[in-house]
Amino acid sequence: MTGSVAVDIDEMAGALIVMGDRSHVGKECFVRGVGGYHKHVWFLDRVLAEDVQVAAVFASLEPGAYDIDIEGREHLGSIVIVAGQVRRLVVP
Repeated sequence: MTGSVAVDIDEMAGALIVMGDRSHVGKECFVRGVGGYHKHVWFLDRVLAEDVQVAAVFASLEPGAYDIDIEGREHLGSIVIVAGQVRRLVVP
């Protein structure tokens, strides 16, 4: 399964790319922010310059702090989303 995503960033939104490995393909990645906000996307193969990278892409998020996990079980850490920027988190 492969997928491409256009990020939608501007002065009011940023984006997040969570880089995973082969074992993450098809799993859900969640972000949770202040006020109970949450959103999820799937890890998919992403084709980048003739290479394939596993990633979950949150194309547009409001600025702020988010906790990131895989399927509600594996906490990956926290990140601050900044308007106009694409942030990246590499799964250890």
